[in-house]
Amino acid sequence: MTTMDGGRWLGSPERGADAPRVVVAAGLSYPIDLPGLFLPGRALVLAGWEVWRLDWGEKPASPDDCVATVSKALDALVAEHGPVQMLIGKSLGTFAARWAADRRVPAVWTTPLLSQPLVVDAINASSAPTLLIGGSEDPAWVPAAVTSSTVGLLEIPGANHGWQGGGWRREIDVHAQLTAAVEAFAMQVSALKPTGDDRKV
Repeated sequence: MTTMDGGRWLGSPERGADAPRVVVAAGLSYPIDLPGLFLPGRALVLAGWEVWRLDWGEKPASPDDCVATVSKALDALVAEHGPVQMLIGKSLGTFAARWAADRRVPAVWTTPLLSQPLVVDAINASSAPTLLIGGSEDPAWVPAAVTSSTVGLLEIPGANHGWQGGGWRREIDVHAQLTAAVEAFAMQVSALKPTGDDRKV
């Protein structure tokens, strides 16, 4: 099976046991050090979160392999280091939606693979706070596939799957919108009360 490499992000200092933890599941060719994940991660560090990352070791063989790989990596991280209060996923990382739905973990899915039934079904099944952020020029952005009324949708005009498009000034604005949306969602999540042992995290 494909593997994922995980650990605390180098940009995130170690915090106390009471600090909220977010795990960033990166895209296959889009690690946390690229701006669409770095800037939201940096914003959360400044807001007091501890940021952890998961990176793909190789291209998964199938959608089922994606789900199994990211779920195994998240289970291992939680077992060793403790609960996760929020997930952020980019592209292939949004296959973590099944893990999040099963455990009722709030999540932000950026450039989600809404052309993949496994991702869409998991997002629609989640009862936890969920936000989807995609660009209008991203072929994977199919917001009509989302039928759950509890899922928030933010479309950023002109952006593609790599958060590019329209020149560098426009791209700065795109990343600012993305980062502000993630920060606002995280502030809401940090105010939530634990739902009990059935969270399984």
